[in-house]
Amino acid sequence: MVGASRRLSIAVGVSFNYNYQYSLSIHLSMIALLTVTDVLFLLLGLVFLAFLVYTLHHITKRDLPADSKFLWIMAVLVISPVGMVLYYLIGANQPRVSN
Repeated sequence: MVGASRRLSIAVGVSFNYNYQYSLSIHLSMIALLTVTDVLFLLLGLVFLAFLVYTLHHITKRDLPADSKFLWIMAVLVISPVGMVLYYLIGANQPRVSN
């Protein structure tokens, strides 16, 4: 079987063709197979991303000590949903740095 090509199809619509040339083709018909659940999860992900960006922006613009800012940013990034909620429950009420 010299020169024969093997074809492997994956369920998500991506196919690989191995014949000393690597080609990747994404089937555009898979876009039409989005269900209502997929769209809801996409919207939920976008809302989460927007809330994450807003929280990080809020932390960086506040007058907090540098170490406190760093710890809150790390908490938000490492444990994202819990860190964001904790920041708005605890961190947003911390006293500001006095000049």
